[in-house]
Parts: sequence; C-alpha cells; structure tokens
Amino acid sequence: MEDLAFNKSSNMLANGQEAYIFKTIRTDMFNIAFFTHLPWLLPFLKRTPVLNWNYYEFLDWIQKLIDERKLVSLSPPPYQSQAHG
Repeated sequence: MEDLAFNKSSNMLANGQEAYIFKTIRTDMFNIAFFTHLPWLLPFLKRTPVLNWNYYEFLDWIQKLIDERKLVSLSPPPYQSQAHG
C-alpha cells in the first residue's frame, strides 16, 4: 500500500516486521466492526481525547509521508518520456 500511495517501500520482508499501515488498519477495522450497529457513536469517539490517539497518530504518519514525498523531485517515468518522443 505504501508503494502505491507514496512510492516508498515499507520493507516488511527486509525488517521482518509488520508495516505500520497494516497494524493501524487491523486496529481500526476491529473498532469500526464493533460499532457498526451504532454509527452515530464513531464521531464522538473520534473527538474524545483519550480514545482518538490512534487516529491522530495515523494523521501524523500520513503528513510525514506527504512531506517526504514533496521533497522528492519528480521526474517523469521512463515510459512516459519515450512515448512523447
């Protein structure tokens, strides 16, 4: 997922550790599945300081990746430059 979204490998095979994004998805999916019968409760949980630490940690992680991506100079992929002549 990181490869597609941010053009950055999560190095799961090299490190032998699960990527942060997969841990977060599993945690959040459990919470969402737990509250599917009470959809009105999720916005309250997202705004409760003690209960929303994972949400803000995820937003910080995404912002860090976006900032890193902005610093990388983007050049067109080789196939694009070949297609244009």
